[in-house]
Amino acid sequence: MKWKEFLKPDSRKVVIFVILLIMEILLSSQIGYICSEEGCYTTSFPLISFILLNILFPTLTITVPFWILDVFILYLLSCLIVRIYDKLKKK
Repeated sequence: MKWKEFLKPDSRKVVIFVILLIMEILLSSQIGYICSEEGCYTTSFPLISFILLNILFPTLTITVPFWILDVFILYLLSCLIVRIYDKLKKK
């Protein structure tokens, strides 16, 4: 499978993406704070990219590029879920 085919949107990928996005928004509103040695940070919508990048850059503040990165990560995750489902269905 080529990258173009892997990333091509279809209804299943979009539905899974929207479900993941809604789950992330609800989860980020429940978590509230992430505390480290430098202090506590509030979490908000781009939860995945914030957690991943906060490990590398502890003084991180959330900006628009993190939202874009987060949406991209969620879409890749939905593509991967559909790909795994299709592979398991063939077996």
